[in-house]
Amino acid sequence: MQEQAKLGTDVKALREEPWLYHEDAFLWVSFWKLSSTRVWGEGGTPFAIPYRELLSYCLFHGIDDYHERMELEYVIRELDNAWMQEVAKAKT
Repeated sequence: MQEQAKLGTDVKALREEPWLYHEDAFLWVSFWKLSSTRVWGEGGTPFAIPYRELLSYCLFHGIDDYHERMELEYVIRELDNAWMQEVAKAKT
């Protein structure tokens, strides 16, 4: 998409790309890193990001405060649910 934009093409996804603050960027990057750990079922159906992966991620990044972990889990689960709904819609 960015190559198309460099060539002068109006790319709606880039034009409407939301601005992320530093804290939000960490959550967004965390979601995509954790997303790579998900298991896929038959027919290409994604399962939720495993809790053990989220816990390992917290340990690796030194997130040991209970409330910070709970906030991270909440945001990751919300992003994950939204992403899985979009995948399901794309399959229909």
